[in-house]
Amino acid sequence: MYQINWGRIATLVAFCCVLAEQCVRMEMPHLIPRIVDWTASFINSRLHSWIAENNGWVNYAVFYCYSSLCFV
Repeated sequence: MYQINWGRIATLVAFCCVLAEQCVRMEMPHLIPRIVDWTASFINSRLHSWIAENNGWVNYAVFYCYSSLCFV
């Protein structure tokens, strides 16, 4: 089994964004809602509990900003 962490969640979201961008480039924007729906479904069904146990999306923003040296 894999271990969930904020870096992997960020990678999943980034990958889905790149995939959606590729759909636009290949003139298949009709696939973007499917990508968004799948991503949301995956997060809600498989990651929701872990995200809640790790202080929710606020902690994600803190992790991302500290990792990227950004200041909010």
